[in-house]
Parts: sequence; structure tokens; C-alpha cells
Amino acid sequence: MILLLLYFFSLITPLSAETVDIHSPRYTQYGDWRGWKQCPDGMFAFGAQIKVEGDQRGRDDTGLNAVALYCNRLNWVSYNNEHWIMSGEGDWGEWKGIKYCPEGQVIIGFALRSEPDQHGRDDVAADNFAAYCGTLDGPRDRSSWFQGDTPGWGEWTDDQFCPKGFAVCGINSQIEGDRGGGDDTALNNVDLRCCRGPRVGLSCTPQYSLERLTEYDNRQGAGTITIQYEKRISFTKTSGTTTTVGKEEKEAVLSKVTTGLEISAQGAYKGITGTGTGSVGYEHSTNRETISTNQIQTMVQNAMTEEKTVTETYNVPAYQGVIIEQLFMSCGDIKTVTADLYRRQLDHVNEALGRQGVDTTSTKLLHDSPRSHVAKITAQKIQKLGWEVLPHAPYSPDTALSDFNSFRSMQHSLADRHFKNHDEVEKWVR
Repeated sequence: MILLLLYFFSLITPLSAETVDIHSPRYTQYGDWRGWKQCPDGMFAFGAQIKVEGDQRGRDDTGLNAVALYCNRLNWVSYNNEHWIMSGEGDWGEWKGIKYCPEGQVIIGFALRSEPDQHGRDDVAADNFAAYCGTLDGPRDRSSWFQGDTPGWGEWTDDQFCPKGFAVCGINSQIEGDRGGGDDTALNNVDLRCCRGPRVGLSCTPQYSLERLTEYDNRQGAGTITIQYEKRISFTKTSGTTTTVGKEEKEAVLSKVTTGLEISAQGAYKGITGTGTGSVGYEHSTNRETISTNQIQTMVQNAMTEEKTVTETYNVPAYQGVIIEQLFMSCGDIKTVTADLYRRQLDHVNEALGRQGVDTTSTKLLHDSPRSHVAKITAQKIQKLGWEVLPHAPYSPDTALSDFNSFRSMQHSLADRHFKNHDEVEKWVR
């Protein structure tokens, strides 16, 4: 079982390498290569954007000036422009809109439209860029593709594809700079780097759990208390002769994160589909928190980048308590420890009563009996707050409860109404 803790080319057999470079045919070769830029580890290109100069109507044309690639993780489900790479940029033209592969696909090949050397006439060199989309092990063809919007000089060069098991992860551009009044060409050639996808096949489905790091009860304190705790962000194995998790195993675990997670205030959790909008590492003020697919992938990515033990501090406000837990994800025998979650339960009610001058140690709580209300963690919190729980009658077919439909009109009438004393309550009832 694998648990995930949050947070060279071979000349004989090139497919055993981790990267393979694919090259545009060289119609022209003006300018300098600007150097390789690569997506973050575990990410692949899934979108592209071009900078192009329009038709200059008889003046010097440069056509394509730059190509930028946008990176995302395998099996992506939402557009994320946070990670992008570019190898150099010409001085002319403007950026066009970003174009993307279909959901879940990445760039697996490309073609460049170029104009051959014009032998003394105006040279444009590269004019357009097309990307072919697919999956790591899918067909290498033009069934899914996109291209930029350009004037249309030159002709499309031969298609270039990554081998199966690879996808585009890097770019290197050859760009001619401003010649100071001469014939400018800007971008001439593009090479793309293909990175191998995860080679380890995992058949597991990620499972999640919460483990408590620390807690502090500052309910009776008049001032803020600063506490410290340690958290470990790492991968580890729970079986076998070693606890070390290899890079390919980590990438395989990352590829398995395809859904988000929902965590209740009582610590229950369930997998969900969709991306959600919540965040981890903040104080819970609602009953549920949604952690999106992208957020979990980022946690795993962080653990892949650097495994470490971190000492954190947290300021516990006066008259409040805090429980700090850490999210664990397991897939097979790999366990990942991810971000910590700051959770406050019932403290908001306690704090609000204190602000109104109510003696919270004499608070009486009446609530019904679903599982979340009678859970051990809830009972412990109520006990720490010093609240008295009043008995609640069980549901009965001949008894209408205060939240039943027959009392709906009274509920509406009482909305936003405040009573200053007991006499006002009696007056309203009469």
C-alpha cells in the first residue's frame, strides 16, 4: 500500500530517456536560440498563445514573434493560466488569445508554418504555430488540434510528434533581434521538449483522512495565545522493505487526483466531483469546506517538489479554541501528508455570546440529535465550552417539533425580531 504525505538520452533506445526533443524543419535560421524553458515537474503543455505582427502592407513584415505554452497537470479538468513558459520574444506584433486542448488532453505534437529564404526580398521566416492534442498513450494524429491567427505567409512544415508515453513540457525558440533598419524576421524556429509521463501504473483510488496535529483551548483567556506545532510534508510507503517513494510513483499518484473533496465541520469527508471554490489552511466558519481538484493536485505537487518538516505558529484569539488537523491522502501503499486545516467548532457562537455580555459558562444548548450533533468531537467541544445540553424529545408521529411546518408562520413572524427582556417576549406571545 502506498501513502502520499502532503505537501539522458540513450543512443540505442531513445524511448528509455525521460525527455525527447522534437524540432521544426529549418526553412530559415536567423537569430539566436533563447534557451529551454520547461513546465514545472509533473506538468505538461495544454495551451498556447502566439505573438504575431500583422501584414505591414509593403513594409517590413516579421510574422510570428513568440510562442508561449501554458502548463497543467494530466487529467486536468479546469483551465488554469498560472503556469506558463516562453523562450524569448520578438519586438513586434501583439499577443493573440490563448487556445487550449480539449478537457483532459495535453499537447503531443506541433507544426510550424514558415516561409523559405526570399533571397533578397522581405523575409518573414516563421508565421504560425499549430499544436496537436491528445493523451500520453493515445494516437499521434491531427484529430484534435488548434492554430494561431496570422497573415498566412509560407507553408506548413512536417508534423512533429512526441513518442507515445510522452507529452510536450518545454520550448526553445530561435529569434532574430532588431537589426536596426534591416530586414527583420523575429521568430525563425521552435523546438519542443517531450517529457515522459508516469510509468508506474497504480490501480488505486485516493482515500483521505484527517489526523490531529494539535489543539488549544483559550476559551477562558483574555488575550491571544501563540502556539507552535510541527507538520511533515512528504511521501512514504506503508509496506515493503523501504519507505522511499520514487519520482515515477509520485507522478502516478498525482495523476490519480481527478476529483475534489468535501470536509464537514465534524471531520467527516467524502469525495466529490467538480472543482469547488474553497481553500485549505483557513479558519472554518461554515459547516463544510470544499477542497477543489486543483488544490489537492497543488498539495501533492508541493510534496513532490520538497519533502520537509515545518514548524508553524498559530495565534489563538481570546475566548476561542482551535483544532489543527492535517489532510492525509493514501493511494495503494503510498501515503501523502498535505496541508493543515484550521478548524473552529462552536467557538463562533461562544464568542458572539461573550461580546453581548452573556456569561457563556451558564449557556444552555438545545439541539436535535443527528449524528453530527452527538459525535464525540462535538460533545467534547461542548464540554470544554462549559455549556449545558438540554434534553431533546425524540421525533414522534404525534408530536410537532419547533422546526416543523406547522410553525412556519411563527418562524417568519419572528425573523429579525429582537426582545430586550422577558416582558417583551410575554407581550409578543399574548
